Amino acid sequence: MTLHTYLKPSDLSEKDVAAVRDCFSFTICREPVSRLLSAYKDKVMDRSNHEHRCEVARFLGRTVDAEIGFDEFLDFIESENGLKVNYHWAPQAGLLAIPPGKLSFIGRMENLADDLAFVVRNIFGDDREIINWSPHSTREPASCRDSLQPLTRTQ
Repeated sequence: MTLHTYLKPSDLSEKDVAAVRDCFSFTICREPVSRLLSAYKDKVMDRSNHEHRCEVARFLGRTVDAEIGFDEFLDFIESENGLKVNYHWAPQAGLLAIPPGKLSFIGRMENLADDLAFVVRNIFGDDREIINWSPHSTREPASCRDSLQPLTRTQ
């Protein structure tokens, strides 16, 4: 299992930190359940994503082409290194080089149009046209309760 590492504040030199200290810093985060479901659909259910399916199948002791249910994916995520194996399902705060509390702004995917407009105004000082481009979207809604129902076992 390959563990991926992400840039952390401790990886930055004093000069790097000083250079960005006064800059407008932001992140756009996604509702965690919707993000996890989207990662499952795109990286595990989609059999063309061999590399990502392989990580989960190996944990489950299965072949890469075996069926992997959402509940089994959650077992993998809950395992010791499950969250650390792939940035598609790693905690979003762990992907940041700056601690969330030190950011100037935290936006939400669910409010992307408004939040991105706010970011652009803060960076450029004026309103600019924002083009919507999402080539990898799984079209997972902000509220994913209906999508989860057919993917989970009833106990």
